Amino acid sequence: MAALFAVGCASTPTAPESQEPAAPLAQVAPENTLGVAVSVPPQLIRPAAPTRYVVVKGDTLWDISSRFLSNPWLWPEIWLVNPQIKNPHLIYPGDIVSLEWINGKPVLRIERDDGIKRLKPIVRTTPLPQPVPALPMDAIQSFIQHARFIDEGAAENAPYMLAAADGHLMAAKGMDIYARGFGEDRTTTWQMVRAGKRYYDPVTAEYLGQEGIGVGTAEVLVVGDPARLRIENSLREALPGDLLFPVPEEEFIPELLLQPVAEDIEARVVAGFDVITRVGQFQIITLNCGSEHDLALGATFEGFAQNTRIEDNVRGDGALVTLPGEYRGLAVVFRIDEKVAHALVMNAEQPMQAGDHLRSPLLSAR
Repeated sequence: MAALFAVGCASTPTAPESQEPAAPLAQVAPENTLGVAVSVPPQLIRPAAPTRYVVVKGDTLWDISSRFLSNPWLWPEIWLVNPQIKNPHLIYPGDIVSLEWINGKPVLRIERDDGIKRLKPIVRTTPLPQPVPALPMDAIQSFIQHARFIDEGAAENAPYMLAAADGHLMAAKGMDIYARGFGEDRTTTWQMVRAGKRYYDPVTAEYLGQEGIGVGTAEVLVVGDPARLRIENSLREALPGDLLFPVPEEEFIPELLLQPVAEDIEARVVAGFDVITRVGQFQIITLNCGSEHDLALGATFEGFAQNTRIEDNVRGDGALVTLPGEYRGLAVVFRIDEKVAHALVMNAEQPMQAGDHLRSPLLSAR
């Protein structure tokens, strides 16, 4: 495979002659929130990169970056400071992203209407524009709204569905259920979750927690032991043993700054979320590191298969030979808990699976 910092060298056009900057030049390799300084060689600009792109609704920062860069996680490193733009990572439909060359180095600039209108006062209600997200939100929205990571001990202490009412074996939207374990808790709306895979660290074998697969939401009708609830929304049939947790407040997805994970942070894939074995593009993986490892939102990992050993029965008299770990793809962290994190697989040359190594793209020799 081509080296990470020499992508497409044979077909990459030569950078135009340098020109004086029209505005102060941002540090080409700024110190970001992970403390990672990255240089951006001109050859990392895609051979077919446009010089100008108009952002449209439905774009993501990853999509836009991929139009210009061979490695989208380098997106924050080539911004030209524009005093009129408070935050260049917040991009809106209608903005124009242009690629320029300054002192032989590539930079990106945003052009935006300053919004100044000199008209007579008028009362008008318009929705606030929404910036384009860093990642495709439809790929992670269901996880954010319905799934959850179940911490150690949380499953044993959570209320649980005892049975469906009226003798049914399972329940769905509009049907009643009985549940136990509420104690003195008088919460009225509950999130129903099915305990899934148990997570163990592939390196230390430490128990990390449990996958929580969204089932639906239910409203308390009659308080008691057991209590009677009615399922208000249903993602799948509710079964005895499903757990109940207070519905979390609507979670705001913070702005993600795409960036390579720090070189001293390495992780393993614990499992794919709500999949049986292998994980492809736009599916979610669970990592064996989290906030206690100083992991940051937006951190980008490269994935590699575990090294495997085979016997050399050709000339090695059966000696074991270690095969290099094959490249899998890129994943971006969007959710962090104390011991684990969840990342979205953005591209997958091969499906990822439990045990795969995850490390900074800065360490790659590809």
